[in-house]
Amino acid sequence: MVPENLIRRRPTSQLFYLSVLIALIANVIPFTNSFPWPDYLAIVLIFWNIYTPGRVGIFSVWLLGIIMDIHSGSILGQHALSYCFLWYLSNKLQRRLTWYPLTTQCINLFPLFLLALMIDSIVRYLSDGATLSLWFLGKPFFESLAAFIIGWIMLRIINRRGGSELSSRPSSSRIKI
Repeated sequence: MVPENLIRRRPTSQLFYLSVLIALIANVIPFTNSFPWPDYLAIVLIFWNIYTPGRVGIFSVWLLGIIMDIHSGSILGQHALSYCFLWYLSNKLQRRLTWYPLTTQCINLFPLFLLALMIDSIVRYLSDGATLSLWFLGKPFFESLAAFIIGWIMLRIINRRGGSELSSRPSSSRIKI
């Protein structure tokens, strides 16, 4: 039996760009500031960084963070710093996270989202003295939950074709000399 958290097919470039575009649009949609909405773009970038390492570079993560800074009107580099931080840590934990099922991956992503929220709030506090309300401490929980849902949907889209390349591999993988 093949675990559900493996990518059985190589994802297409169209799927990659479409998912990043949809996440960017979901972040740009104006919601109320009273509820801590998850950062969908960060979640999608972490998903692609975990499952296809090397596809998302640090420059593109930084550039998307700058775009989110310009959109939200925050300090230039605030989102870029937290996105680069999330990219770096998910890149370092990539091999370990791929061994876990999707639920455990999301539990292990919770501290990363919490640290990104702390970095974001420290930068905001040092720049203008603004503090987040206690309600926003639930944002890493919502981001972990959204990471589970987005990861489940993305894995279903990628693996939806019949058959698997993993099952067609020979059972003996010894190197013959």
